Amino acid sequence: MHCLYIYAADGIRTKFRAHPKRRFRKLVEQAERDGDELMKVWAHNGRVLLARPDLFVYRDWCEGGLVRENRRLG
Repeated sequence: MHCLYIYAADGIRTKFRAHPKRRFRKLVEQAERDGDELMKVWAHNGRVLLARPDLFVYRDWCEGGLVRENRRLG
């Protein structure tokens, strides 16, 4: 899970120069459709971050905060 949060954060932080936005969206859709509850929380948080990049907090996304807390963003 931690790697998926870092993947999402890298996309947002680099304005998708690190990897294509299209690939990120496909992964989010797949997680929503086929994922377990942890994957669905990640997908939700990824969509929120995509819509609101100002919610990026390094500790949450890159240091595992959202993984440990398993919480949904606003």
